[in-house]
Amino acid sequence: MAPPIDFVAVLFERLGASPTPEDVVSALVPEWVDLAQVFVRRNDHIRLVAYHHIDPGFHPILEELARVHRPSVDHPTDPVAIVMRTRTPRMSTWIQRRDVERTSGDARVHAIFDAIRPRNIVVVPLARGGEAYGAIVVAMSSSSRHFVHGDLEFMTAVAEKVGPILRG
Repeated sequence: MAPPIDFVAVLFERLGASPTPEDVVSALVPEWVDLAQVFVRRNDHIRLVAYHHIDPGFHPILEELARVHRPSVDHPTDPVAIVMRTRTPRMSTWIQRRDVERTSGDARVHAIFDAIRPRNIVVVPLARGGEAYGAIVVAMSSSSRHFVHGDLEFMTAVAEKVGPILRG
């Protein structure tokens, strides 16, 4: 029997010693997820700085999301803000529009959700020197794939390796 493949090591080898947020999201799609995003803290807000979707036709609306969705770091219901504050990864196995409506009152954000239709997400913190500065968000949307607990463990391991060396 062949030894199990260490997928984190395989991904990390592809990224190299000093990956950018764009490198990370591009490495995750399409092999592991349908959508990957990197969010970082900028002052008191959270900004989407990199994204990649399995369907490049969604990139213009993800660009719009980067422009319009900037929750505060202390937002009480935004999953990225919560993960950054608590440094606790989370997985939601079924995302609904009302979840997005609780996070943002912006109709443009709701329309983007309706277009992409993420079914489930994993959010993991990015940290450097003991301080969370961002998060990786991955989602399944276009394919028939679904996350399982092992995916949360995988993404947590990815974030722990990438967080200290991510540049940009």
